[in-house]
Amino acid sequence: MYKTWTLYKRELGEYFNSPIAYIVIVLFLVLAGGWGLSKIFNVEPPRAEMRLLFELMPLFLVVIAPALCMRLLAEEKSSGTMELLITMPVGDWQVVFTKFFAAFTVLLLMVLFTLPLCVTVAYMGDLDWGVAVGSYAGLLLMGACYISIGLMASSWFKSQIASFLVAGAICLVFMGLGHDEVTKLLPQNVAAVSRQIYGLDYHFKNFAKGIIDLRDIIYYTSIAACCLVLTGQSVQSRKWR
Repeated sequence: MYKTWTLYKRELGEYFNSPIAYIVIVLFLVLAGGWGLSKIFNVEPPRAEMRLLFELMPLFLVVIAPALCMRLLAEEKSSGTMELLITMPVGDWQVVFTKFFAAFTVLLLMVLFTLPLCVTVAYMGDLDWGVAVGSYAGLLLMGACYISIGLMASSWFKSQIASFLVAGAICLVFMGLGHDEVTKLLPQNVAAVSRQIYGLDYHFKNFAKGIIDLRDIIYYTSIAACCLVLTGQSVQSRKWR
């Protein structure tokens, strides 16, 4: 446990010893706050609805999460510190999980920094706190999926740019193929399967309505777990270029 905690602090420190975390957090808050508040105040009369605030957050995470994760393993490989890390008395899975939880901690901080926006919406009217809690829960679960995808992509490359692009493409595919605008072009049976398998955005809709469905939780945790397993397998292969 001590070794895991030490690795976790090391990874978290790497974020805040570089401008990456600060840039990503500010970018997320500007995108989320700017979009959400503009939508709320552009409605006549302004409505105290969290749905307007969270409408495009899943799309923002397609960019934000890969940016958070692109350096996690790719940088270790390109700098040659990966060989040193894997020879230390720590398990491969400890490396994977500490990097995942460090990135998730930064994501959690970003989400917490949006709470003043929630307070602003509540000040405007009778806020549905069930919708607010559900939206935040769904956002964190979706974010965990995106981070696991980003970490998996980072384990495949030495280049951080390649890691970012591939992770972003995978996230976009998972979100896009389950989106209503795409599935309405497919046969009904195919569309239903596509939404259930690829619908990162589709499964978020229940949370955005304040509905916490066990099936949606299982979906997100399964995607995250599969990606982390693949990342662990990549780390264990030791085939770094």
